[in-house]
Amino acid sequence: MANIGKTIRTMRMSRGMSQAELAVRIGKKRSAVGNYENGTREPDLDTIEALADAFNVSMTDLLGHETNEEEELWDYREQLRRDPERRILFSMARNANIEDVRRAVAVIDALKKASNPGADSDEPI
Repeated sequence: MANIGKTIRTMRMSRGMSQAELAVRIGKKRSAVGNYENGTREPDLDTIEALADAFNVSMTDLLGHETNEEEELWDYREQLRRDPERRILFSMARNANIEDVRRAVAVIDALKKASNPGADSDEPI
């Protein structure tokens, strides 16, 4: 998440928001937003979720498009968070590591395949 601060600043400024306005939207102090932007602090998962909502972007877009295991984990979490029927899975996946998420996805894919033998398991969740 090395560039998250720069991304937050760019998105905030492109939307004409002050740090104080963004802080109100995400339920934080203005100083916290400043700390995120200058790299003194990194936002936690709940804050990243709130930032994505405030900017009306996915958490994946907020975090950038670098391909790595952490990005893959965030992408899975974002998919789970955005789908109301799977929201419970999002809350369960919050503290999961990448291997836990991969195993859960494999189980879900197997269940989908068993209930619909012609289903493509490469579809996004």
